[in-house]
Amino acid sequence: MGAQPSQCCNGCGDRNMETAEEVEAHPWTEEDPSKSTGQLPPPGSKVAFNRPKHGRSLLDLLQGKWHRKEDGQPVGDISGTYIVWNPRWQFQEVISPISEDVSGAVVIDLEKQLHFGRPYFGPETLISWGDGDLWVKKSAV
Repeated sequence: MGAQPSQCCNGCGDRNMETAEEVEAHPWTEEDPSKSTGQLPPPGSKVAFNRPKHGRSLLDLLQGKWHRKEDGQPVGDISGTYIVWNPRWQFQEVISPISEDVSGAVVIDLEKQLHFGRPYFGPETLISWGDGDLWVKKSAV
């Protein structure tokens, strides 16, 4: 998403991008590991739980500023159930709805096209998009 200004999903096919496994991240999952093994993983292990404590949703965890992993270019800010695009992309819509589907994927409705991404939580919070784009959440300083 956003490989070229004012166009989405172009030019992503031959990118040699870092995969989630290479950064030891784990996908958002609907399964709590304690239910399958009967015990929680050891402290410090890199496991993504279904729902964090205090009722935080997937979108709650994704709130904040996002950049492309490949080149550090700003993508936009996820705020509530919307993404506010960085002006550099020159999309017709400055704000797009973002949601979670039943599989735990992130869905953005951009210019009447749905784009699906898989969030990963590890040393970095990432979203891997269906077109090959990889976004990283910038930490609050």
